[in-house]
Amino acid sequence: MNNYDEIVSKIQKCLALSKSSNEHEAAAALRQAQKLMEKFKISELDVRAAEAMECRAAAGAAITVVAWESCLAQVIAEAFGCKVFLATAYPRGSWRYVGCAPAPELAGYAFDVLSRQLRRERAKYIDKNLWRYKRANKTRRADIFCEGWVAAVSKTVAAFARTKDEDAAINAFMAKHYGKLVESNPINRH
Repeated sequence: MNNYDEIVSKIQKCLALSKSSNEHEAAAALRQAQKLMEKFKISELDVRAAEAMECRAAAGAAITVVAWESCLAQVIAEAFGCKVFLATAYPRGSWRYVGCAPAPELAGYAFDVLSRQLRRERAKYIDKNLWRYKRANKTRRADIFCEGWVAAVSKTVAAFARTKDEDAAINAFMAKHYGKLVESNPINRH
């Protein structure tokens, strides 16, 4: 047993078994988990963090995204019981969804699909309704359209409930892998 993931998995199984109704079995499993944690210097935070995972979805900008895209990312994160943040990188940033499997993968997929659909609807809206406006006014009005579209989507999406254990796992993952994140403000072009 020299693979970190295998060790953490074994500890997780022992901890799950420690909740057994058979008190002798539970005590033995807890002792085994403690021994493994001491031997390989694995903390409770590491075990909790292993329960969560991360999935990426492409953002529309590298550093500062528009308000409607940020709102869409947040609506999807809430709907799938995940936390979301923007990882900035050149030439394009990415939305990172963190949660317990399979929620982050579903959230990333939903964001990809909905953002593509919204960008298509935005282009149609501009071509059909804003053809005679100046570029700045087109952008501003199209952004307002997008915000309304996201608001409509948010009303139709039902949020999944996260358990306290999932919250603890997500927070542990975020603390282990990202530490303190910096808050940014999306661009509001109207």
